[in-house]
Amino acid sequence: MKNESSTTLSAILIGHRYQLSKKLGEGGMGSVYQAVDKLLNQKVALKRVKIAKIIASPQDTIDLSREVLAREFQVLASLHHPHIIKVLDFGFDSGRAHYTMSLLHEPKGIIEYATNLSQTEKITLLIQTLQALVYLHRHNILHRDLKPSNILVDAKKGLQVMDFGLAIEVTNTKQTTGTLAYMSPEAIKGEPANFQSDLYSLGVVAYELFAGKHPYELSNTPKLINDIVDIMPDRDQMPVSEPLKDIILRLLAKSPQDRQANASMVISELSQFLPAPIVEDDSMRESVLQSPKFVSRKTELTLLTQGLQDALSGIGSAWLIGGESGVGKSRLLEELRIRALVNGALVIREEYAAETTRPFHLWHTVLHHLSLLTPLGESDLQFITDFLANKHTASQTSRGHLNALASVIINIFKKQRTPIVLLIDNLHLAQESLLPLKMICKKIGDLKLLVIGTYRSDDHTYFYGKLPEMTPLEIKRFSQQEVEEVAVSIVGEVGKRHGIAEFLYAHTEGNAFFVIEALRSLAMKVGKLEDIGQITLPSSIFSHGMQDIVERRLARLSENHQMLLRYAAIIGKEIQFDLLTAILGKFDDNNLLLKCVDADIFRFIDGKWYFSHDKLREGIIHSLPDEQRQAMHQQIAHTIAQIYEPDHFEKQKDGHSNNGQI
Repeated sequence: MKNESSTTLSAILIGHRYQLSKKLGEGGMGSVYQAVDKLLNQKVALKRVKIAKIIASPQDTIDLSREVLAREFQVLASLHHPHIIKVLDFGFDSGRAHYTMSLLHEPKGIIEYATNLSQTEKITLLIQTLQALVYLHRHNILHRDLKPSNILVDAKKGLQVMDFGLAIEVTNTKQTTGTLAYMSPEAIKGEPANFQSDLYSLGVVAYELFAGKHPYELSNTPKLINDIVDIMPDRDQMPVSEPLKDIILRLLAKSPQDRQANASMVISELSQFLPAPIVEDDSMRESVLQSPKFVSRKTELTLLTQGLQDALSGIGSAWLIGGESGVGKSRLLEELRIRALVNGALVIREEYAAETTRPFHLWHTVLHHLSLLTPLGESDLQFITDFLANKHTASQTSRGHLNALASVIINIFKKQRTPIVLLIDNLHLAQESLLPLKMICKKIGDLKLLVIGTYRSDDHTYFYGKLPEMTPLEIKRFSQQEVEEVAVSIVGEVGKRHGIAEFLYAHTEGNAFFVIEALRSLAMKVGKLEDIGQITLPSSIFSHGMQDIVERRLARLSENHQMLLRYAAIIGKEIQFDLLTAILGKFDDNNLLLKCVDADIFRFIDGKWYFSHDKLREGIIHSLPDEQRQAMHQQIAHTIAQIYEPDHFEKQKDGHSNNGQI
């Protein structure tokens, strides 16, 4: 595809979805184009591999570039950071892999961009790159190809690290690869790469920023290799202070052990040259908090991955994933989305929100997507046109029309050569979309289709009964070890020290959302996520996000039941029915239990009833005004004294008080 004109490119439609408009660049394994996403009507950058096959054996030919691009997408799709390029979609067209990413507007490589910048501005760019490395390394990922052309600066999106085709997990680091001029001495010698190998590459970039040239002569390859392995760069070529030279030359040390221990340390060293300390802004903190490393879920992932493989083979299945709010259902779906895409499936994902009001919202999304992929008959096309034009509303829709809707969708699914994965978050909010889904699930065994929906079991305890055609799967809370893994991916190795993992587990009971909320609250106290280990951990922690979940569950109960819960929460985690009766008089405890089980507020464990999560109990107490809480404490204490310690109660009347504490 050399010398492609805009006219030639505009005739190319990739994956029935992406209209190419112009070439942005070309590398050894592929080209990058500007394209229009016809589904979402937005401009994107599309990276498409060249055909580069190698013969693995006489019977087996491997498309190496396709494998590299798939790996690059898989790495990037799990990452969300302000200084790492955001990828969107992955697919195959005519056997060639492609993926899309955020479109940068006339970006420049970091060296070109920094030509006329001040020392402070150059250091800021280095620190932003290092922040991306901190994030990568906490996810156990090495970039392995840091160089100026992979560190771009965009006027709107700022600095973006990109091109992760060589990125790997630290556990698999023996392969020698990269760009020679930026390769570390240990990589050239065939030794395992490590975090310090990425720091070396950035050190070369830093040298270029301040010296205006590469530290070594590039025209003589044998000499270049020898210099990288044995010769330290000339420090006098950098017109900066001696302390700054020391930092950069330490990055360029020949032995990894002589370099800085990690990217965070380099940030700290460089920050002394800035007029003000680096502040962890909200966007930086949120990007790290909202994309922790995917951990555990081995059983669920095994079952769903097998469902994916079955769909790829033409045998469909449907799964309904339940779990309390914040337990990690959406994160599991995202992992399935990535796996499905790199395995060649078409993924359609829909997330329902409480404010979603358009009738049949789910099927609008599905039909709009599929209509781009499939040549349709005249009747089906007219049906879809009417449907997408909102000519049918929920109140006007008959059972016959719902049958027709399901039949049209099933017929379109049958025509697909590419397996389809349909992912639906918050399926309990889908309402009228459920009946067509039930009908599709009855036929799913004959389709190349995998359907996975999620619902909140704390808000909709018996929702699985509405979709018996789907296989139920319950997501459990994290163990303490899993909480530690999440913490380490967010705050680094400090997550293993200072009792942080134990603290998080004790205060969140393994709810993934609560873990994130707790880390956010701690970071706000100290200023930075990585400094959490420097503070004395509080006796309790509670956030607005936690309170929102508590209030949503309580809103399903009557005021009388909420009053009972307020007393029960102050009494303790175990529900003391006798004490509640003594305080409030006789009440229908069976009705209370039924309502609280439905709202996932109570759970039955070893013959006793407890609050299902201590944060629910804490949230109830937290919502009480101080005066009311103190009065309730006092009333409970007096009742306990009356029931269990009559002699003690008489002493209280004589002036001895327990200050309202139970």
